[in-house]
Amino acid sequence: MILGAGSNTLYSDSGYQGVVMRLAQGRFSFVGDRTVIAEAGVSLPQLSRSARAMNLSGLEWAEGIPGRVGGL
Repeated sequence: MILGAGSNTLYSDSGYQGVVMRLAQGRFSFVGDRTVIAEAGVSLPQLSRSARAMNLSGLEWAEGIPGRVGGL
């Protein structure tokens, strides 16, 4: 299971059989005027704010989600 930062996540008291990967950090960069490349683990609110600062649209929905790119 790939987990973002773990926000809003509940697990059974009996545990989980398997491997859990927590995506703690990720990087992103802007390429040209209209493209952003984001790794798994990037904070959605941070990515949304940065895209807005670069006058890019389409990530406004991610501003209030306490999750990360690529996580559950």
